[in-house]
Amino acid sequence: MALSRLDYFSDAIASWTKLAQLHPQDALAEDGLFRIGRMQFELGRATEVVTSFASYIQKYPDSPRVKEA
Repeated sequence: MALSRLDYFSDAIASWTKLAQLHPQDALAEDGLFRIGRMQFELGRATEVVTSFASYIQKYPDSPRVKEA
């Protein structure tokens, strides 16, 4: 994996995490938490993927994306 892609995903994960923490009721927070799981998957971080998607499912059990998580 190119270093630039790793840096991009790491920065994006940090940004989405901050958004979700500061504005948990914002519609973008749900999208961000889902994207975090997808980026962790792309990075091969299996343990973090499971944790992220479990948290997503707990916070948004009625989301249509639950089946993807």
